[in-house]
Amino acid sequence: SIMSDAPSQSLWHALVRIYQQPGVEALCLRLQDEAGANVNLLLYALYCGSRGVGLPPGHPPGPFAVLADSAARIRQLRRAIPKTSVLQNCHTANLSRLRGLLARLELCAEGQQITLLSQWQAPRPESVRPPVQDRHGPTRQSLSLQNLQQALSLSAAIRHPETAVIGSGKHTKGLSELLLKAGLTEPSGT
Repeated sequence: SIMSDAPSQSLWHALVRIYQQPGVEALCLRLQDEAGANVNLLLYALYCGSRGVGLPPGHPPGPFAVLADSAARIRQLRRAIPKTSVLQNCHTANLSRLRGLLARLELCAEGQQITLLSQWQAPRPESVRPPVQDRHGPTRQSLSLQNLQQALSLSAAIRHPETAVIGSGKHTKGLSELLLKAGLTEPSGT
């Protein structure tokens, strides 16, 4: 098993349920490729928002950044291996096995990230940001969008701590689409 403790496994299953909602995977991967977003942080942001909780301040605990960087490097290597070989079929099979091994290693690094996120999961009440207020009070949608924006900022800080740009609005449309696909938008006019 990728994770040995119950809270990590519970969070893993919750994040997988979000990821499997129609359109969520594609949007997460697009934000990963175009904005350098950490998919685990995006899913965790949606998970927290769906529970009415803001992301804790600061960074995820422990070696999260190292694991995130390792997973990204493994993913890059896995994607660089051609799916077919112009060489003999045995080379194609070997490359396929290598891609499979790298995919499992990437999944393991992502599982360890989720273990760390599960430790970050229970912020003290005084450390939780209040949700954005609108005329109807706090909304899961506004809180989730706030969480997603924080997740993008954290992803940037993990990738390039010395030059991270916080609060870029370039990917706001992608984040809004992700809210819609994850079922965290309220009907208009409420």
